[in-house]
Amino acid sequence: MRPALKLELKAETPLSALVLAGGASRRMDGRDKGLEPFLGQPMVSHVIEALAPSVAELVIVANRHLEAYRRLGHAVITDPDGIRRGPAAAVYAAMRRLRHDWVLLAPCDMPRYRHQWPARLIARQRATGAPVVIADDGLRLQPGVALFHVPSLCRQRVGPVPARLTDLLTGGPHACCDLSDDRTAFLNVNTPEDLIQPLGASRLERSRP
Repeated sequence: MRPALKLELKAETPLSALVLAGGASRRMDGRDKGLEPFLGQPMVSHVIEALAPSVAELVIVANRHLEAYRRLGHAVITDPDGIRRGPAAAVYAAMRRLRHDWVLLAPCDMPRYRHQWPARLIARQRATGAPVVIADDGLRLQPGVALFHVPSLCRQRVGPVPARLTDLLTGGPHACCDLSDDRTAFLNVNTPEDLIQPLGASRLERSRP
């Protein structure tokens, strides 16, 4: 097997950001998680504020309340089949509609997404040359927090797109980015109870060894 070609993400290379907000939110009683208030603003707004300074284009993938998402000031892509097919299929469909080859990925339900994470993902890519970089919180991979090269991901995909985002991103050469020093920031808000937890009392913190 030929060794994977190392890629160089240059400083002047523009990036896109893809924010996933198209899930069914079954554990949130069907409420649109991205628009649920968290610390005084829609949950997705916290993610956008952290990502926007690092990218030339930010796009939200959503399937409902499209006007509410557009009012946040960024483009919205709809993926009507995304709820049924899963997040990997939604990412695979949306990424080919972006303007730039390098994409930062983030979920709408991670309101503590850190401003410094894009720079750390980029630094890890430059250190490894990997076409995909996935965050690692010290306990597990966090595929919703990632950086990937669209042409490379398209080339490595053979057959149907998997349901799991982890399987899509780890199906070829990839690197992990250690973000375990800020593990509690990986809180996903999945239930109404998660919205009222005090800061620092996340499930992640309770599971810390």
